[in-house]
Amino acid sequence: MSLGCSLALNNDAVWFVPAGAVEQDIELGLLTALPMPFADTDESIGLMHRNDAARTPVEESLVDALREAGRARAAAK
Repeated sequence: MSLGCSLALNNDAVWFVPAGAVEQDIELGLLTALPMPFADTDESIGLMHRNDAARTPVEESLVDALREAGRARAAAK
């Protein structure tokens, strides 16, 4: 949480996080909530990746596996 918050506060970044985790930062005007097209979803878990470095084949495989698992989970609901 603290790394994600620090990155969002100190960079031009969008951070997907449960609203309750940043409620105080939003109330203080440090962060801004953006309207999202999805609501009441499961708590998200994500990956951080440097945008100035190419992903390795292992990283690509991990991302592909996670996406496929998410699709399978969504289809099962």
